[in-house]
Amino acid sequence: MTKEVKRAYERKQPILIGTAQVEDSEVLHEYLLNEGIPHTVLNAKQDASEADIISKAGEAGAVTIATNMAGRGTDIKPSKEAIANGGLYVLGTEKAESRRIDNQLKGRSGRQGDIGYTKFFLSLDDQLILRFSIQDQW
Repeated sequence: MTKEVKRAYERKQPILIGTAQVEDSEVLHEYLLNEGIPHTVLNAKQDASEADIISKAGEAGAVTIATNMAGRGTDIKPSKEAIANGGLYVLGTEKAESRRIDNQLKGRSGRQGDIGYTKFFLSLDDQLILRFSIQDQW
């Protein structure tokens, strides 16, 4: 996943990484620090203003890690340069139990006719898959 984030960062495409839990956002924060990728974290532990973080999340090259705080009602406006670089890239780190939450995350990109992209990274170790034993069917 960090390679995917690094590619988006290098092409100056803003990327919003949605995590399910605060702990997940902190682990990803450490990975990105180790890769030297500048980023901002938006979770329940942040002291920074949510509005300020969201206002910068659409800038070219911005990397923002967020829990579902950046879901419904959050409007990330990509800059002109960001649109030229592919628009807002939303990267989900796992599927939520509720399709509504996944749809809210996906809905952050490609708003109001702007270009955008969404991808989810999944693992057989994700809580949703483990809970419903989906891996047994593979």
